[in-house]
Amino acid sequence: METHADIYFQTLRDCGALKHLFPEIDALFGVPQRPEYHPEVDCGIHTLMSLQQACKANYSLDVRFAVLVHDLGKALTPVNELPRHIMHEERGVKPVTELCERLKVPTQTRQLALSVCKEHLKCHQIMSLKPGTVWRLLQRLDVLRRPERVEAFVQACECDAKGRLGLEDRPYPQAQYMLDAMQIVRSIKVQDLPENIKGAEIGEMLIQYRIDALTEFKHQHQVPSHS
Repeated sequence: METHADIYFQTLRDCGALKHLFPEIDALFGVPQRPEYHPEVDCGIHTLMSLQQACKANYSLDVRFAVLVHDLGKALTPVNELPRHIMHEERGVKPVTELCERLKVPTQTRQLALSVCKEHLKCHQIMSLKPGTVWRLLQRLDVLRRPERVEAFVQACECDAKGRLGLEDRPYPQAQYMLDAMQIVRSIKVQDLPENIKGAEIGEMLIQYRIDALTEFKHQHQVPSHS
């Protein structure tokens, strides 16, 4: 929770302790990424730059931890696939889970970390996703019961996007887009349905109403084509 938490991990690495205390994080250093997306190239450096962004914004402990572990799967990318990291989100689940178990990370913190690990690319792509896909993502984040988790998820994803050399101040419109989508979904209630709808039809129609609303929202925010 310090202002420069990244210095802690850099110091551990400098004195050789990171590989003993946080081997999953240490393994990221020296792993290359595609420079067109990550000008800093090194996965470990990107992780600490993302953590810098979380500290700069004074985000919660849950968000900072999620940012710290969001790319652990990149250390497991087969060498012949580098510098691409296909499926790193899925590969990251095991090391994030193991790290959380070893450190006895609280359940709420762990849940957000796993969500960010598995879903952060979807947040980056949110404005081009199909409305049904956006709904299912929000549903997995427990949007109806825990909107605060969606907000924390978005914050962590923005730190990932800005934790890149020379791109620290670039806009991240995906954040507001996803927060607006969350509000749209949450605003549709059972009272909005026709009175004659009963039983299981209620849940099905609620989902359809929400997807329809997201479809309209997407039409209003069409991504302009780039020349």
